[in-house]
Amino acid sequence: MRSSARGWSRLVHPAVVIILTAVVIGIPLWLALVTSAKSQGEANLPDLSLPRVWHLWDNYSQAFTQGRMLWALFGSLLVMVLSVAGMMLVYMGMYMSLVIFFVTGFVRTIPVEVEEAARMDGARPLGIFIKVVLPLLRPVIATATILICLYIWNDVFYAFFVLGGGTYSTLPLNL
Repeated sequence: MRSSARGWSRLVHPAVVIILTAVVIGIPLWLALVTSAKSQGEANLPDLSLPRVWHLWDNYSQAFTQGRMLWALFGSLLVMVLSVAGMMLVYMGMYMSLVIFFVTGFVRTIPVEVEEAARMDGARPLGIFIKVVLPLLRPVIATATILICLYIWNDVFYAFFVLGGGTYSTLPLNL
């Protein structure tokens, strides 16, 4: 009886996770898509219903022309590149704690035996770090880099006060 219950829970658990993920991601995505196809009057009352008349291409073309989305995309890229290059110290001060949190948490999971084996092979501490620990840190460093780039990309505050909504503005600021 116990083995059949375990088998049943092994099947139900992934199904529940998939259903919950589909609901958590699907409903906001559906709401955004349906609302973007509605007229201005219908969009003011956001619900999950389909629009009476589809204005999808009209709304998107209006957003691209009046919202100058391509220039805004260029502005977002410009702000992200410049802020990463000119604001490196500021962002390091703001987000270094996140990187340190990720890296130290990951380094603690590396078994001591791996470092001891490298030491037994004659590696020095710097060699152990460069040849053993650093390659293991690649996924954590990639994750931290992606998160920080997302934070900078979505930084409306910096873009608003530095660019001021002029010719070059960012995509989040225009939206």
